[in-house]
Amino acid sequence: MADSEISRMWEEAVSQYNETTGVNLRDADFRKPESADDLLNLLDLRHSSFSKFRRRRGKMFEVLKVALKPVQLLGKLAVPGASMAFPPTPMIFGAVNYLIDVAKDVSGDYDTIIKLFAAVKDFTCRLRVHQQQKIPPELQKIVTEILITLMDICAISTKSIKRGRV
Repeated sequence: MADSEISRMWEEAVSQYNETTGVNLRDADFRKPESADDLLNLLDLRHSSFSKFRRRRGKMFEVLKVALKPVQLLGKLAVPGASMAFPPTPMIFGAVNYLIDVAKDVSGDYDTIIKLFAAVKDFTCRLRVHQQQKIPPELQKIVTEILITLMDICAISTKSIKRGRV
């Protein structure tokens, strides 16, 4: 799989996210955590004043950490990072961060996000097998498509929350 094809796939995914949410992940001011731990720390700092968030924090953070750790590692393995202007992992974590920010302090939205990432966790945990080795070229495209789909899920969920349908 050519680096240029994977780069093109990510460029299209970031453009689609922008179209769906109205948020440009390429914006230098848009927070893009580098790791699952960075994302959790950012969320904790930003939402620490909300008492409802604090009560739900434990469950949400547990689900996010388990769901996103494999994404963090696979993003580094699946995509040759040096060749990309916008590495996938920070883009995905930025999308997750924005999704949670959009939910603000609406407990129903937090519950929905917890359910969403509990389902994602069941899938991403299965990807751990590939964390232990270099991903063969024939799997790079498939893993890239999986990571892009995760970002699409965040975009659609963000749009739904903004519309008040969740």
